[in-house]
Amino acid sequence: MSKQFIWRVGAAAAILVIATPAVAQRYSFNKAGVSRESYMADVAECGELAGGAKAPDVHVPHSPNLVAVGVTAFFSGMMRNREKRRLMSSIERTCMADKGYARMEADDALLGEIDRIKTEEERLDRLFGLASAAKPSGKRMKE
Repeated sequence: MSKQFIWRVGAAAAILVIATPAVAQRYSFNKAGVSRESYMADVAECGELAGGAKAPDVHVPHSPNLVAVGVTAFFSGMMRNREKRRLMSSIERTCMADKGYARMEADDALLGEIDRIKTEEERLDRLFGLASAAKPSGKRMKE
């Protein structure tokens, strides 16, 4: 392998690491007094909208060097998946904000509490409680 090829792979990996957030932000939505049926319908509608998102194509240049093409295609695919997740999250957040929901940051203590809940039904009740609380838990995040 040439030094130029190794440098290009290293540079692509460094860009990928810099562009990837170390810790993904965790959040919930809140709309005081919302009914469970309305909340579920809103989440389903926004999820459906977000699911139809398509990330822009990433151009992979042609090269006679098959190894370089393979590495470039691999990193391009990773970037495309990341962009699609970002786009879907943005659509979901915008849709929920348009329906009157606030995006609230979930801290580690709250996540730990939810993780300790044993049954799925109790967990769903707790999560819905966060969504419909009159006084939301956590700090409001920018949309």
